[in-house]
Amino acid sequence: MAAPPSAVVDWEGLPTWSGGYGPLRNQSNGLKALRYAVRDYGINLNWTDWPNSVWEVYGEGLSTNAPITSTTNVALRVPGGGYLRWGAQSWGIDLVWSATAVYEWNVITTAGGQALFNRSRNDYVVYGSRPWGVNLIWSGDAMVTPPDSGVTGVRTLVTYNCHNDRRPLRMWINDMDAGGVWTDLGLLGSQWSGSSCPVGSPFIYSPPVANHRIQVVAVDYSAPGCANDPVIGSCRRSMVGIISNPAGGVAQITVS
Repeated sequence: MAAPPSAVVDWEGLPTWSGGYGPLRNQSNGLKALRYAVRDYGINLNWTDWPNSVWEVYGEGLSTNAPITSTTNVALRVPGGGYLRWGAQSWGIDLVWSATAVYEWNVITTAGGQALFNRSRNDYVVYGSRPWGVNLIWSGDAMVTPPDSGVTGVRTLVTYNCHNDRRPLRMWINDMDAGGVWTDLGLLGSQWSGSSCPVGSPFIYSPPVANHRIQVVAVDYSAPGCANDPVIGSCRRSMVGIISNPAGGVAQITVS
């Protein structure tokens, strides 16, 4: 298997031998880890501190403790849920549980971390914000228009401010593959005009580099108790994760 793009090397903690277990920590989410947890929408996974995360890794046809390589067909099991597999969901990322082992994953370990590739979906799973379900996306989810074009990643992100309380927002980005430093890109005023929204020019961001994991946050800085700080979760009106690609698609979001 070819080396994965750096943008999808988003994980660490899984063992590299069959029958082993360990935490599944996410680099884009401050090394928070995934565990089984009942939720109202989507697959029953949620974020926790890494000691509470246990993932079992089994290589197809391998004995206990046999080494797992990037080409090994792997089954991933989470106590309480079962074996993780690709499958349709009404809400959130298309992942479901199986009572029996499904060897459809590759765990690709590099110097920078680990990538999780699902052969049934033919895509990598990475961190990304969702309105419903756990904050996971397929790397291809970061392309939006035009549909079925064959492009992957985001060339330009277009954001409109239709905040229900008609407050302005500050737009911040965090390039996880360029030091992970938050940068304030400026003000996006309310785009309400009477009963219509959006009216006026959106916030437009075009990443200058390819294959970087970038978080984009709209900060509701004038909300009660808030400040212009993208790290304060309660002050984030919107957060999306994209994978940059100058030849990719145009993503559009409306903050409400």
